[in-house]
Amino acid sequence: MTDKTKTLIAKLRYMARQYTAGSAARGGQPKKHYLDEAADEIERLQADAGRYQWLRSEHERFDPVCHLSWKHAGDRNGGVWVNTANLDADIDAAMKEQP
Repeated sequence: MTDKTKTLIAKLRYMARQYTAGSAARGGQPKKHYLDEAADEIERLQADAGRYQWLRSEHERFDPVCHLSWKHAGDRNGGVWVNTANLDADIDAAMKEQP
C-alpha cells in the first residue's frame, strides 16, 4: 500500500470519527459512518491488489509463462497459456469471454 493510500484512509477514518462524534453529541444513533465503509473497501481492494502483485512477481521470478484457468458451467478445463509480460491484458480478455 502506498503512503498516499495510507494517508487517504487515515483522512477518511478521521473524518468518520468527527462526523460520528458530532452525530452522537446531537443525540444520533451510533453506527458505522459511510467514510469508514469507504476506508474498509479501499483496504480490501488494496489487499486484493497486493495478492495479485505477489502472485505475479512470484511467477515471473521462475517462469515467464503461466496458465490462466477459469471455470465455466460444465467446463472444468477452461483456460489459456499466457506470457506474464502481457498478464494484465490477457486477464482482461479472459474476463470479457466469461458469461
